[in-house]
Amino acid sequence: MSFLNTKLLSVGYVKSEISEISIPFKDNDLKFDPQVWSRQKSKSSISKIIINEEFEDCLDGIDEFSHIVVVFLTNTPEDTRRTLKKVHPAGRIEVPLKGIFSCRSPIRPNPLAISTIQLIKRERNILVVDGLDAIDKTVILDIKPYVGDTNNISATATIAPWVSELNKMIQKERAGKNVNISSDTLPAPGI
Repeated sequence: MSFLNTKLLSVGYVKSEISEISIPFKDNDLKFDPQVWSRQKSKSSISKIIINEEFEDCLDGIDEFSHIVVVFLTNTPEDTRRTLKKVHPAGRIEVPLKGIFSCRSPIRPNPLAISTIQLIKRERNILVVDGLDAIDKTVILDIKPYVGDTNNISATATIAPWVSELNKMIQKERAGKNVNISSDTLPAPGI
């Protein structure tokens, strides 16, 4: 395994009411923590991205976009990032184990994450955003404007059925309903 000699710069950090990871690494897997998630539900999904002042000029024009793509570091211990190959997506044991590259797990060979989120407003070097799935003090590496489906793949893209079922379950939980994924709607392990 080779490592690039590339130095990544922090361009800023997250300021959020969310300070706990609701899907921590535990027992060699991701584990959904319903208590943490429940505490987070009552907190705002609005957060701020504080851009380092030397990069403030890089934000010129960003407020012309409704959504942005944020690249950030995951908040996982170093030793777990590079060794785990499969996880239960979103820490849900109802979903069969999946390879790291087939899900959005924070446990990855490289500690990078991306999130496409709504940009509410810009205040000089501060971006007020909605929907960022990063906790307080997360390091921001890059920001790009969301420019739509420039590769024109939306009409032909296939999403794994387990992703749709997981999203339905999470949406129902957010609405305050306790639900489980039906095992007959999920693919068999290994598919």
